[in-house]
Amino acid sequence: MLTNRQKLILKAIVESYIEDGMPVGSRAITGLPYLDYSSATIRFDMQVLEELGYLDKTHTSSGRIPSERGLRYYLDNLLTRDRKVISLFPLVDDLFQKNRLSKKKTLQKAADLLSAITNYTAISINPGDDFSYIKKIEFLSLSEDEGVMIIVIGDGTVLHHKLTITSDITIKELESFITKLNELLKNKSIVKVMRVLVERYQSKKLRPLLNYEENILKIIIDLLDTKHTDEFYLSGATNMFDDDYFSSFDALKESMIQLNESNISNLISRDTGLQIRLGSDITFMPKSNVTIISIPYRFSDLERGSLALIGPMRMNYSEVVPLIEYIAINLSNLYDDRE
Repeated sequence: MLTNRQKLILKAIVESYIEDGMPVGSRAITGLPYLDYSSATIRFDMQVLEELGYLDKTHTSSGRIPSERGLRYYLDNLLTRDRKVISLFPLVDDLFQKNRLSKKKTLQKAADLLSAITNYTAISINPGDDFSYIKKIEFLSLSEDEGVMIIVIGDGTVLHHKLTITSDITIKELESFITKLNELLKNKSIVKVMRVLVERYQSKKLRPLLNYEENILKIIIDLLDTKHTDEFYLSGATNMFDDDYFSSFDALKESMIQLNESNISNLISRDTGLQIRLGSDITFMPKSNVTIISIPYRFSDLERGSLALIGPMRMNYSEVVPLIEYIAINLSNLYDDRE
């Protein structure tokens, strides 16, 4: 349990290190208004914080830098949001109020703006996987022996497949089966629909499927599989070439391999609120000097995605966090009155 004084000292050291990247000595923070203590008292508490694992001492200086544990404690308990970032909010408002764009384009613009303001790498993940949903499944008869099955996805995508009517089934039976599927699957997420269909397709415990039912289920599974991916947009990738991220070119090369669409999507797509992951929190590259800040947004109950920012651990969290929160809130409110 840290004392209030130790918490203030840790906060001061983290924020000083974030500002200039230099190890922090007691003299550098003694003059702060909220640290009205002697230099000897501050040095003593810095030693205690180091022994507790919140600070690391560098070999080249008598100063300390925050350890991963210290930075995590700061983020969880001591971070305050800088009100100066409010001056940037009109840029966000201008983007969303003046541009009546498609959802996909809006998300890309939001990521571009976030990257441009912060000089970090921004990512938007469209609701193209877990939260895409089936809006409607229907059958259109073209002739006595041909028809088209149409699947309308929540984002407006239309999938279709031409069906040939064989002698063992009538159009009415086919229409009836697809109508029942529509009632069963509409307004369900693609992930849930895929699970239901695959289980039904593979199950031996339920009523055996007729040939045409089995074929229809297989067709729907194949069609939805083409849609079963996140739409991933990355802006400002070259910002990761900054020295603050990686200790060597080999570390950069390895991290660029690991920071791929699949790893990032798997890491952040289940988030229910703001998450700040750093170092060992990033399971696919636990020894990195990288922070990933992510936050979910929602267009509707069935359309959700994520906005994320990748930067160095020495990131200006007090400005970045309220900015990404404000953009996510605006994304969530953007389509409420239009759909």
